[in-house]
This record gives sequence, C-alpha cells and structure tokens, in this order.
Amino acid sequence: MRPSLIVLLLLPVAFSFSQRPMPKKIEIGDACPDISFRMTSPEMPALKLSDFRGKLVILDFWATWCQPCRAFLKRTDSLEKKYHHRLRVIPVSEEDSATISSYLSNFFDVTHIQVNSAFQDRTARMLFPHKFIPHQVWIDSSQRVIAITDEQQVNDSNIASVLDGRVPRFVTKNDPELKDVDFLKPVILGGQLTVPDSQFLIKQLTPEFNIALTPSNFQLIGGAFNHHGFLSAYNFSILELYRLLAGRGHTEFINRNRMILEVKDSSFLVDPTDRYADMLWSKDHDYCFEISIPDGQPDSLKFGIGLQQLNDYFSKYNIVCQTETRTRECIVLTRTNAEDLLATKGGHPVDQMDGYKAKIVNTGFGVFFFRLQSYFLQTLPEPLIDETGLIEKVDLDIQCDLSNIAALNDALAKYGLAFKKEKRPLTYIVVRNLH
Repeated sequence: MRPSLIVLLLLPVAFSFSQRPMPKKIEIGDACPDISFRMTSPEMPALKLSDFRGKLVILDFWATWCQPCRAFLKRTDSLEKKYHHRLRVIPVSEEDSATISSYLSNFFDVTHIQVNSAFQDRTARMLFPHKFIPHQVWIDSSQRVIAITDEQQVNDSNIASVLDGRVPRFVTKNDPELKDVDFLKPVILGGQLTVPDSQFLIKQLTPEFNIALTPSNFQLIGGAFNHHGFLSAYNFSILELYRLLAGRGHTEFINRNRMILEVKDSSFLVDPTDRYADMLWSKDHDYCFEISIPDGQPDSLKFGIGLQQLNDYFSKYNIVCQTETRTRECIVLTRTNAEDLLATKGGHPVDQMDGYKAKIVNTGFGVFFFRLQSYFLQTLPEPLIDETGLIEKVDLDIQCDLSNIAALNDALAKYGLAFKKEKRPLTYIVVRNLH
C-alpha cells in the first residue's frame, strides 16, 4: 500500500571519477565485482563482497528517511538468524556515517537489533543504478547476480528456494525513467509533457479555470503540488484525488482513516497491498490531474471546481464524493494532569524524529504531533486527534517505536500525555454509490 499523499523522491545523483572509467552497470546474470564497503560498526569498519563467498548475499539499498526501508531492517534480522551461515544482508546507504549511526543506535536501543550498514556508498549505487528505494540485489554463492527486486520479494520462501538451488520467479524491479520537469509550473497544461489529445479524459480551458485529467504517466514522480492558483497531482488513485480535493489540501485529511467508503465494489478504488500487484493496478487506475485558476480568484476555488469536475467524470463508475460529519472512534491525545511538564527551557530549536527517537527543543508541540499523524502513525485505522491544547513551544525527549501507540503511551507518561480511544464527531470524506 502506498503512503498516503506522502511521496519521497530519491533524486538521481551524478558522480565523477577522476582518471577512472565509470563503473559498468551490472545486469542479472553478470558476475559481480568484489565491491568494498565502509561500514558504521567499529568492530567491522570495512568489508568486501568476497568476505561472504559461498553465501547468498542481498544488497539492501536504503535510507533512514524511507519508511519501507526501516521496516525491512527488522525483517532482515530474523531472516539472517534463520539462515545463519548461508545468508548475509548488507544494508547500503548514500547517507553519511553520523546520520546512519545515530539512527541505528536509536534502532538498537528500542529493538535490540544490531545493524551494520555501509555508508556514503558510491560504487554499488553506480553498479546497480536505481531511482527508488528499497532496492534489493540478490547475489548467489558464486557472486553472480540472480535477481534485482523490491523488499517484498525478500521473504522466507524465496530465500529457501535460492539456497536449495531453485531460482524463484522473481519480478524484476525496473525503475521508470523520469522526465525532468518543473513542478512549480503546470506540467501537462503547461506543455512540459506531451500528451496526445486522445489521452485527455478531461480537458477544459475556460476564462474561469483550466483543468486536465489524464491516465497515469510514470515519466512523472507520484505526488501532489499545491501552489497559489495551481494544483497538480500525478499518478494518484481516485481515492487519493478525492482526499486531496475534498480535503482541500488540509493535513488532517492526509491519511486514509479520514475517508469512508460506502460502495458495493471497491476494486477500482483500493490499491492492492502487494507492491508488484499495486504497480500493475496503478497503470490502469491512477490518474494525473491539474487545475489552474486566474490571478485574483480565491485559492479555494481550485478545490471546489476540481471536486465537481471529478464527480462529473467518475459518475460513470456510479460514485460521488462529498464531506460529512460522522461520530466515530478516534485515537485522542490527552493530558493526564494539569501540570505543564513540557514547557521549554529555551535554547537552540531542535526537531529530530527518526522512528525510534523524538527530540523536540524549543519547538512547537504541533510539529511533534503532525509528524506522528502524517508519517509514523499514518496507517492507523482511526484518525488521530490532539486535545492537549498545547500550542506553546515545548521540550520533549522520548525513545520508543514511534509507530506503536502502546510504546508511545509508555514514553509520554512522564510528560502527562496519553493516547485514548474515544468517539468524536469529525468531518470525513465519504465516497458512496450514486444509486
């Protein structure tokens, strides 16, 4: 399942090699050179691929800001323990040693899982170019590349098959070539991307607004871009478009838990949880959308017109979208006592949250809550509500799994805060059948 309206882009980076030829891209079936890595662990500060000859090696390209990457780190520990002397997963990152070491230290303190990662990698990135992470390269016991996949295919069944000498039917991860465009301007309406007239599902150019809707286009990175007088969304599902437009870009509607489906058939609305199935589904069910309004018009107009246009077009699927107030169960952050235990002592502002540690110094409490709501707790089935009344700058320092409500409650208790399940009336985005 894709993150809710939160899209992270790993920008392609060009490197120069003085007096050396560019490394040749390694393909599936090729022998892999003996790559050397600088590692974060003082006990093993460097290693080479040949150190693991005779084992199955999986290079795991990752970053500390990548949520699927972080989740995968937990899985690799159990897999390596199960196939102790036959499997080695090597995390590989372009980030610097300090960034990775800090994250892995917090990760260990909470999970008790020790991870040694390569840092500031250049060579492996050049040998196995990619645009999106997680990105996994499978190298067999003879140091030959047998697969390039996403992290979901790194599972017990596939590993067991490879170790038994049977290469599974892997789905090769092929990242699309992205077109270089300026997302601060209309891409489709502005002519930065050539789209044949036959591809336009909606194209209206009027004095009041310009609007376009086309099928998905994987030359563009998926994401939403909201500017004054102009709104765009690329490779969004119908539900994501509705959340953006009916939610008028407000952060409380970022997550799916503020949407209610009352439809008989949701197969064309809800993307599969499997990454590969989701990619195939997206080709047929995602859209690119742009709308612009003239200068001087209220910015809210683009949301109202856009929603009306989408409702008109998608009525052919017997659906309509609107907002309604419903009373439903929520996760509410409350204060457990009247004493203010978070008042800042001042100093240089700090805002650090990495999944296993949150340190906020002289910074608004809303920053902490927004990060929880929009990132670490975005997959909760219930909406998250802040009823603490904290609007001042605070100091807060906790160490726990920030995606786990129970762990958060234990950590926040010292500040007199707690999450509770309670019913609250909220505005929801409702998609229902027309008849």
